[in-house]
Amino acid sequence: MTIERAFLWFAEGVMLAAFACFVQGFRVRKTDRARHMRLGKLGALLVFAGLIAVEVFLRVFGWKFPIRDVGFMGWSALAWHIAVASVALTLLIALVWTGIRGPRAVHVKLYPFFFPLYAATIVLSFVAFELW
Repeated sequence: MTIERAFLWFAEGVMLAAFACFVQGFRVRKTDRARHMRLGKLGALLVFAGLIAVEVFLRVFGWKFPIRDVGFMGWSALAWHIAVASVALTLLIALVWTGIRGPRAVHVKLYPFFFPLYAATIVLSFVAFELW
């Protein structure tokens, strides 16, 4: 296993940990608001840290990540991953902003869109980066 592939497995673990934070935060949203907020912030922090780490290793250190050459509807798996992840990241930023500053009604309406997109991002990363 190359160091690049090992790093991708680590990054995938970080993204799964963030996913677990989001799931648990959603579960306690009505019973423990403070915990809901802590878990949401921790999940967002993990996502942002993981994204920054991948970009640093890719662009600053010039690592070459193994990419699977499959496509769907004319797009590569990596292009799909980036497209879905970009929308999920935009929604995450909006969720963090509305969770901290409001309005609460917008925050509540964004989550059903964010959650499946974030889950799809994780699945697509397995496909795009040859992790199976």
